[in-house]
Amino acid sequence: MLVPQGSGGAAADSPLQDPRLKIIKGDVTDPAAVDRVFEESDDISGVIVALGGKTKLVGPTMLTDGTRNIVNSMLKKTVKRIAVVTSIGTGDSEKQAPLHFKALMYTVMRSIFADKNNQEKLFTDPKGPGHNLE
Repeated sequence: MLVPQGSGGAAADSPLQDPRLKIIKGDVTDPAAVDRVFEESDDISGVIVALGGKTKLVGPTMLTDGTRNIVNSMLKKTVKRIAVVTSIGTGDSEKQAPLHFKALMYTVMRSIFADKNNQEKLFTDPKGPGHNLE
């Protein structure tokens, strides 16, 4: 894994290394692969979900499916803490998005925002699998 361009500064594109970081490669859309991450690490106290990518590369439901797989694995291991990075314009922040951004949300980014909204419903819907997570 490489330090990302843009936020990596002079270290961009160099190997990402930190003794406190454990990188496990997998496919978030594969429930068994996500389960393996939790099986290989007994000391997980929380999860940060920062999924993304162009819909044509990751599929129209990767955010929802991947997050659901993470939540299901968390519940099996009784991990309760999660933070999910989505976007302004998603869920109840839709009204706060600037007008020019809304134009994108409702047109060229429509499928991405449908997936992001479904991802959030995993937590906001009282029947969602992540509803009782912290």
